[in-house]
Amino acid sequence: MLIALLACDASVETTIQIDDESYLSTAEAFIDAFYSFDPLALEATLSSAAGSVLAITYYQGWAEGGNYKIVDRKRCEFKAANVVSCSITVEDDPMLALGIDFDVTDTF
Repeated sequence: MLIALLACDASVETTIQIDDESYLSTAEAFIDAFYSFDPLALEATLSSAAGSVLAITYYQGWAEGGNYKIVDRKRCEFKAANVVSCSITVEDDPMLALGIDFDVTDTF
């Protein structure tokens, strides 16, 4: 009986790890699509978040227009249960035009 319980516990833990990795992979794919500046690729990653498509594709256009270039991209990470955070530091034309030595960090 004890072995059966331990086996069940191990399988639950494995499932959680697979789900965690799936969330992180989905978040990384979203970031790849966002910074590709391809609205169709971005919309494909937002298939489960239809209500966010307009706002996020608008921001993607803003980022493309501002000539965002990735300076530092950290791996996405969990901040809480079911909450993944991705921080990307970018250089952009508005800061360069203003002569401000500051890079913007986008956090999704």
